[in-house]
Amino acid sequence: MKQILTLLLVLALALPALAQESDAKARLVEEVLQLLDLKALTATAYDIVVSDQDAELLSESQMTPEERVAAEQSRLQAQADRRTYRTMILERLDHQRYAREVYAPLLSKAFSTEELQQLLAFMKTPAGAKVARLIPEVSNATAAKAAPMLHADLRRLSAEMMREDRKKNPWKVTVDDMRAIASVLDTFAIENNGYPAGDFAGMKSLVTPEYSATLPEKDVWGQAFVYVTDGTSYRLISGGADKQVDDESAKIGTSMERRQGATPEADIILQNGVLVQSPGPQ
Repeated sequence: MKQILTLLLVLALALPALAQESDAKARLVEEVLQLLDLKALTATAYDIVVSDQDAELLSESQMTPEERVAAEQSRLQAQADRRTYRTMILERLDHQRYAREVYAPLLSKAFSTEELQQLLAFMKTPAGAKVARLIPEVSNATAAKAAPMLHADLRRLSAEMMREDRKKNPWKVTVDDMRAIASVLDTFAIENNGYPAGDFAGMKSLVTPEYSATLPEKDVWGQAFVYVTDGTSYRLISGGADKQVDDESAKIGTSMERRQGATPEADIILQNGVLVQSPGPQ
């Protein structure tokens, strides 16, 4: 009991000091914020949020010169409209609210009282005032310059990782080809109220070149795809690593139960666009 009373006494003595420390820190945070351009900070946050709207590159699209000019004019008009909208939004935002609910908690969490004192002293120097003034501009410029680099790197690295994955799991190349065929079959079915009849060769003669210029015919192991249909459903089958198509695989099942990761030699089955069976998870 005596120990508990002692602990309560210590806490009672410490709490006012902690409160004073908290109040002092809050005042320092407020002083730092007064030296920052809050509107510019919030504008930077806004610009970063909407920066992806111009990420599309016209050079990547298959356009005629006339279409490219029209698309560029449309893009420039959209940029002008967004600048106008940005100005209107920033005029209506409560920048003090962002200071209270975003910037102040971040500063309080990141800096101790002593560090805030040092930061405040620096910001009152000419160099510190320049840093405070340029923080939003530098942040925005950095984001703007990094965005296209990141988009290019993400495309490059994604393609690189996909190639590595396909090299490690060659059956996925076959799945990609089967899905490309499925897309063509779906387009045919929409326009003709059913899937093309016949075997793979017959199906190919019906969908090329009207629905696709070319069509993958063999899996990654060099074996021909098998196609079966009843008009309303279809199956695409690859014999897999053992190059043998099981009899059951060629039967269009009423059940769409998926068996992904069955065995390394498992047939690869795509039914009505759904991967029903594969050697591993897709």
